[in-house]
Amino acid sequence: MSRLVVTVHAFVAAMLAVLPAMGQNAPGRHVFDLKALRALRWEIQSRAPVTGVEGAVQAVVMTMKLPEGKQFGLDEISRLFLLDANDGIVFDSFAWDRVSEGVEPSVNTRTFFELKWSLAKPARGRPAYLTLSGKVPVQAPGDPVRAVFRTTVIAWTGKAFEEVVDVRAQRPAITGPGEVRVLY
Repeated sequence: MSRLVVTVHAFVAAMLAVLPAMGQNAPGRHVFDLKALRALRWEIQSRAPVTGVEGAVQAVVMTMKLPEGKQFGLDEISRLFLLDANDGIVFDSFAWDRVSEGVEPSVNTRTFFELKWSLAKPARGRPAYLTLSGKVPVQAPGDPVRAVFRTTVIAWTGKAFEEVVDVRAQRPAITGPGEVRVLY
């Protein structure tokens, strides 16, 4: 009986360690938990103030080293958070790409590696645009690892994020004010 109880407690503890503790902040908004993310081997790459996305006051880029991806150029997976003044999560690039919190990131994780981001402020009736770019793996399960460049442009409409462009190519897309050019 005690062995079963210990096993159940160990399982619950393991699940809590895998899933970041996310208390409620604003309705439906989770709180950024740096301690839980660091326990999962995430490190802060940069922090920067942001303007143009209602409620967001800072951007945090976190990275995790993946030694098995070094030979493919996929040795550092990235994750972008836009946070409000109370550390509530306004945007999470993993949630946007539907990457589950319970999955250990690997060279097969369909999200950004070596992420670069920029935010174009709203002007003359146009929304704020969040641009994410970096490498992303595209191989099928069991196939050799292969990566391409990905650029995603997301508009902030004032109430929600909406995808405007999501393109993958052999070369990085060239982005400028109001345009995304892809050279094949």
